[in-house]
Amino acid sequence: MGLGLIVEQARLPTYNKSCTQPVVHNSIWLYSVFSKRNAYIEFMYISIMNIFVYGTLLDDTVRGRVLGKDIKGKSDTLENYMLDTHSVLTSYPTIIKQDRGFVNGMYFDVDDEDIKKLDRYESEYYKKIEVKLKSGTKSLAYTEQIYM
Repeated sequence: MGLGLIVEQARLPTYNKSCTQPVVHNSIWLYSVFSKRNAYIEFMYISIMNIFVYGTLLDDTVRGRVLGKDIKGKSDTLENYMLDTHSVLTSYPTIIKQDRGFVNGMYFDVDDEDIKKLDRYESEYYKKIEVKLKSGTKSLAYTEQIYM
């Protein structure tokens, strides 16, 4: 007998054989676990969001070391911003508001654990802001943290 589940008014697929497979649906990861003798579903709610990167995190190797996994992103552009040199970490870029400016980069999906790793990597010298990319995608991006 198959098992169905409705989440956020969307019907997820049914399974009638043994499997352990993560199913991604919007902002929820569902880990479905079935066995021959019983069927159960274990939920783990994870907030999924986008992060836009434009500097060292564009490099697959750097991103993999920071996050501990391989994540492929989608190219996009951040409009009305421009790249600038970080005022403290002068070897690293930051973004600043600039009419008619643009920053090429990429965005990818991250969860809360990924954000913690990225926060450690970016350090207290960066903060997250919400941005809207040229594609219309809403995302987070890191910019210089200004201390007054």
